Amino acid sequence: MSAAACRHRAHDREYGHTPTVPAHTALAVRNTTNKIGTAAHHMELDTKAYADVLVLAPAGRIDHTNCDRFLEAIQPELERCTASGPRIVFDLSRLEYVSSAGLRCFLIAAKQVKPLGGTVVVAAMRPVVKEIFEISRFNLVFPIFDTLRAAVAQVSPAALPALDAG
Repeated sequence: MSAAACRHRAHDREYGHTPTVPAHTALAVRNTTNKIGTAAHHMELDTKAYADVLVLAPAGRIDHTNCDRFLEAIQPELERCTASGPRIVFDLSRLEYVSSAGLRCFLIAAKQVKPLGGTVVVAAMRPVVKEIFEISRFNLVFPIFDTLRAAVAQVSPAALPALDAG
């Protein structure tokens, strides 16, 4: 690698710029964890069920390089989220960053579930993600809870024992 390329990479890391990555990103599924994106824009999605609550926990980043794959990964769960189906809690405690493209995925989720009578809430956001949600006024789109436990308690108190048991 040339000296100029090394300086450019150091500059990108220092100022938080993300390098350009190929448009083709891989989606690998392992049990209940989806690995979405490339190394630079990596995001995992863990899915756990607690009684009638489905916790979807993305980790890493949701941005333009992986938002479509993220939406594909959550689509089957959104289709099940009806008035009589599971409630969805997005646990964002491990989400480091969400871009406007990622916010679009959350908006699509809310719009898809609402006419079905389903419930989608957001919990445990890191400060930077919470700030992005608030600036974008997504706190008006989703009920937001400080903790996963508070969210589960609100949407389904019957699921609390399962959550507490781990």
